[in-house]
Amino acid sequence: ETGWQESHTGRGVDIAKMAEGGSIPNVRTVTKESELAEAAQMLSEGNGTSFVLVKVAPTKAASIYRSRDASWHKGKFREALLGHN
Repeated sequence: ETGWQESHTGRGVDIAKMAEGGSIPNVRTVTKESELAEAAQMLSEGNGTSFVLVKVAPTKAASIYRSRDASWHKGKFREALLGHN
């Protein structure tokens, strides 16, 4: 299980500024859903290295049941790998 761990980016590190400092020519920071299309266009049409930092609001994910049945997981893995029999 991952999530909610404190990280270096939560303490004021600006990864977009680091990208600019590393001479990446196309850098965008996305904070609103309405900005995603422009960032995606920059990535798909840009020529050269690009970096997009997408910031999301912290929200609790819906809790889901996770099976701990190893045999079931083995079967699902084989099915995904080999297809249905």
